[in-house]
Amino acid sequence: MKNKLILLSLLISSSLFGQNYLFENNSSGFHIAGQISSYDGSTLLGVSPGYTSKGKLTFGITIGFEENDNLDGSSTGIKPYVSYLVIKQGSEMPVSVGLNASYQYNTFSEYDGLTANRIGIGAVLLHQIKAGKNFDIIPGASVGWGRTTVKLSGLSESESAIAYGLSATAKIKNFYVAPSLTFSKGNSYFDLIFGLIFP
Repeated sequence: MKNKLILLSLLISSSLFGQNYLFENNSSGFHIAGQISSYDGSTLLGVSPGYTSKGKLTFGITIGFEENDNLDGSSTGIKPYVSYLVIKQGSEMPVSVGLNASYQYNTFSEYDGLTANRIGIGAVLLHQIKAGKNFDIIPGASVGWGRTTVKLSGLSESESAIAYGLSATAKIKNFYVAPSLTFSKGNSYFDLIFGLIFP
C-alpha cells in the first residue's frame, strides 16, 4: 500500500526540469506549460506557470491532480521548483547542462489525514538542433534523486529513488511540446508537456 501511495506522488515530480533551455542567452520571460502523465493505471493532469531570467535561471510552480484506478483514489500536488543552466549552449559550447531542485506536497482526498512530501534534485544534459528557421529539436537526458515521505496518523515512512530520463523537445516559434520517458526502480513513467514561452 505504501509503495502505491508513494507512486501517486512521483509522476508530478518526474518532469518539468525548467524551461530555461528554450530561451536565448540573456533573454527573460514568462512561460506556462500543461502536463499529462501516465503510469500503471495512474493519470496526472498538471499546469506549470514560471519565469526564466537571462536564459539561465528558471523558477516556477506546478499544480497537479492525479487519479489512480488501482487505489480508487486521487491526489492533489503542488510543487515549487528552480532550475539553473550552469552551461548554456552557444557557438563554442555544443550542449547545455542544468541543475534543478524541487519540493512537492501531496494530499489525498479519499484518505483523511494522509499526506506526502518529496524533495528532489537532479541534472540534465541538452543539445539544441536548428531544424528550420523557427523550428528546433532539443534531445535531452537527465538523472535525479528524490526522497518521498508519506505521513498518516502521526506515523511516517520514507523512500528514496534515483530516476533516469530521456526527452525530445520540439520548439516551433514560442510553442513547444516535450515528450519524455523516466525510469526508476524498474518502472517507467511517460510525460507529455506542452506550453508557450513569452520572451
